[in-house]
Amino acid sequence: MALSRDWIRKRTPDQIKDLLETQVKGIKVEWLTREQFEALTRQQIGWLPKEQYQKIKVEWLTREQFEGQSGGLLDKLTRGQVQNLLYWQLRALTSWQVAGLNVGWLTVEQIQYLPVSLLTSFPAMQLRQLTVKHAEHMTEDQAAQMREQIERLRRSDRVLWMDLQVLLPALNRPRR
Repeated sequence: MALSRDWIRKRTPDQIKDLLETQVKGIKVEWLTREQFEALTRQQIGWLPKEQYQKIKVEWLTREQFEGQSGGLLDKLTRGQVQNLLYWQLRALTSWQVAGLNVGWLTVEQIQYLPVSLLTSFPAMQLRQLTVKHAEHMTEDQAAQMREQIERLRRSDRVLWMDLQVLLPALNRPRR
């Protein structure tokens, strides 16, 4: 059965929760009201095709929906979606989720919301995505953690260590 906007709009949130995988894959995210979207389960969100996932208003994601997303799904987010992630969403990220996130797309304000412990879980590719502006806006604890991480790379990954030297002046400057 081909789903239509009208058919979807007539469904209650409880009926949305009962949609099967084939039905969810036929939904256009923009057809859903906020209440209907919030009724989607984590599993149903995982069934959405990439092009629909990229139309999600990330501020509509409930805690349960967001915290249940894997890094493989978070890497489907567009730049605009990443830049619209809310404070609580950034604070809730786990190391396996952040592995799929393009951290270079985070705004300088958002970088401050990342838990310090999360910085140590950035894979090498993500460390390269950080800019001097990101480093300038890190908290004192974040900057200290990044300096330590860069120093550890001196022994394990000289090439990456050299690439990240550009961040050190910003990481070493006094914080407000």
